Amino acid sequence: MYRAASFTLQERTNSGSWRTVYSGSGRSESFSGKADAIYGYRVRASNSGGNGPWSGIKTTEVAKVPAVPAGLTVSMSGPSYKPVVHVSWKAAARASRYDLEVTRNGGVPQVMNVGNVTSTSSLEMGGGDLRYRVRGCNGVGCSSWSGARVIPLPPGNGGPGPFPLSTPSDTEPSAAAKAAMTEEEDQA
Repeated sequence: MYRAASFTLQERTNSGSWRTVYSGSGRSESFSGKADAIYGYRVRASNSGGNGPWSGIKTTEVAKVPAVPAGLTVSMSGPSYKPVVHVSWKAAARASRYDLEVTRNGGVPQVMNVGNVTSTSSLEMGGGDLRYRVRGCNGVGCSSWSGARVIPLPPGNGGPGPFPLSTPSDTEPSAAAKAAMTEEEDQA
């Protein structure tokens, strides 16, 4: 009867070379902080008579949610009776799409999947202010929301929006609209 005295566990990242990650008498090992990749594992037992054969290979994939998108900016262009709001952010690592949250005058937030773009524009009717946040998503899940940005709308410009115009934005906001933009720290 063959009795194992020790075990050797090897790991490979994607299709790389095997490396020993554990050698000892224990029958399990855990790891943390792994980067996104596919990891393969094999084990073999050893005793005073020598080494046994390597086991079959078992694989596991480590995938993480995206980073929080940075650089959220909100600006406005167009006449006061027909303001166009432009929202943009920097691409987030591991994101395949983005959700944009819009809250009008402190009301109920609306979340829109804007796809794999980093800017959008919409015609916004009605006064008050708009609060924006963005998050990156992929097949694993979504990041936390970014910090919020708030922009005041001109009063008395018609009914409520938003009315999407384009994605991505191709209109440069006016200097006055940029100066009117306010920033609010995310309290979530």
